[in-house]
Amino acid sequence: MRADLGAGDGRGGTCRTFPARGDGRLTDATAPLFRLTRHPALPSTSDHLLALAEADAPDGEAVLAYVQTRGRGSRGRSWFDAPGNLALSVLLRREIVPTLWPFAAACATYDALVAHGARELHLKWPNDLLDASGGKVAGILVESGRSASGGFVVIGIGANLAAAPLIAPGRTRPGGLGLVDGVDAVAETLLARLAHWTEIAEDKAFAAIRAAWLERAHALGTPLVVNARDGAARHGRFAGIDAEGALLLDTPGGIERIATGDVLELSGAAVAQR
Repeated sequence: MRADLGAGDGRGGTCRTFPARGDGRLTDATAPLFRLTRHPALPSTSDHLLALAEADAPDGEAVLAYVQTRGRGSRGRSWFDAPGNLALSVLLRREIVPTLWPFAAACATYDALVAHGARELHLKWPNDLLDASGGKVAGILVESGRSASGGFVVIGIGANLAAAPLIAPGRTRPGGLGLVDGVDAVAETLLARLAHWTEIAEDKAFAAIRAAWLERAHALGTPLVVNARDGAARHGRFAGIDAEGALLLDTPGGIERIATGDVLELSGAAVAQR
């Protein structure tokens, strides 16, 4: 049951086990202990890991594919990841409010990309990473489920380290980072940063995650349009996020609380035309 929110290991890939620390470096200490399995190619790292989760795979399993042929995003959207881009999914079994995960994972991804040379990035609600021109360079999909050993979340993270993928029109334009560091280095740093933000989520609930996310997000007052699932479009300016992670949109009628929807940043030209 699920919902949308070295040596061979016998599962078709190679694995490496390492612990992580909060500053993003590897160390000999502590938890969570991520076990990263690498695959030359997979249809979807998240689908692969969801199947393992439902078979009671433990907390900390991580799957990296060098080529992903049927990657999945929100609302069932798909794309093809070219070689050199990041396709990583992580399984966690933690007693953490599920709504925290998109924000914790977004902070971890931001930190990892910046650590490897990305510049002028910002977060867009709830967990997309954009470059200075508004191009989407990374996205996150969090899915929850339950197996015989209890509840779990699978966090899928895609980042355009080398180049932008082809996507259907009408969505945020993709961007490519062109980073020199390879997929393996970025994946390991990202897992270390996710360990850090997981510890904070467990210790301090949402307040610290919210503050960190806002520090990395686009500026207050950024013009946005939110496309709801019913097709309605709401225009306004970014006014932050509330204590539960909902988007706050400053509209002519007042502050609106948005719990779900596709968010697009409006360019200066688009705002002037309205």
